[in-house]
Amino acid sequence: MKNLEQNAEIQLIETLKRLVRTAVLYAKQAHDYAMPDKANIPAAIAYLQRASCKMSAAEALYWAQYEVLARQEAEDIFQKFDEFADELVEDFATNHSQQWTDIQFNELMKVVNDSAFALQN
Repeated sequence: MKNLEQNAEIQLIETLKRLVRTAVLYAKQAHDYAMPDKANIPAAIAYLQRASCKMSAAEALYWAQYEVLARQEAEDIFQKFDEFADELVEDFATNHSQQWTDIQFNELMKVVNDSAFALQN
């Protein structure tokens, strides 16, 4: 029975990692289509939407299975992702400099790359 529980926990962890990594890859696409100079706003927003869906699913799984998945680095990624998404939308809505969008994306990637969710892990 213990092996079954361990396998279920491992599966939850792997599912969370997959969702976060997919969200980050979509966020990268959103960033790439936004840069430079709002190159393709519709594509950037479409990829941001896909990223947001995956990150929302990851966060819902995380909080639903908190006792198994609790990791501060996951919560940091959720926060940094929200900051990036908010900044990208704000940038397009107000037509202001993309500097902060780029900064927020780089902050997100730093947190991701310094975690168990790093794309190369």
